[in-house]
Amino acid sequence: MDPVSFDHLLAQVEAIAASDDPLDRVDAAVSVAATVRGDADALVDHVVAQARTAGRSWTEIGARLGVSKQAARKRFTDTTAASPSPVLPPEVTLRPRLRNCLARAQELAQHTGAAQVGAEYLLAGLLTDGVAATILDKLGVTTEAITISAARLFGAGGPPAGTVPALSADA
Repeated sequence: MDPVSFDHLLAQVEAIAASDDPLDRVDAAVSVAATVRGDADALVDHVVAQARTAGRSWTEIGARLGVSKQAARKRFTDTTAASPSPVLPPEVTLRPRLRNCLARAQELAQHTGAAQVGAEYLLAGLLTDGVAATILDKLGVTTEAITISAARLFGAGGPPAGTVPALSADA
């Protein structure tokens, strides 16, 4: 692994500082640090979302992060809910929990190779957050198990790789 080096960060500070004034360099350093923190947070958010899509529980994720499952769920549900929905146009305003549900449904449909985001994926998306997720987590039911069951019940077609499934007319 080749992490971002101190020398690289210092070079960025020097490149964006307005002058050689130490206070300008402080401003530049704060800006670079904020960008690096933001990128690091976005990286963890992305990987946690992938773990959830793969059916990993908040208990497992929290254990890897060194926090409780409640803390992990709260931290990352809020983050993933704030991201735009890949299913709907940006001008549509949704509450965070519904936006999270739709994003998860689209991820699950894409992960299984479905041609459309149907009701079965919306159901699976709903079951990854909130009270239902807590109950299912306690019962040991994973998102992956729900998705597999839905694929057996509803079938799974496959679009070309990398294609983002659209909402079905029935959804």
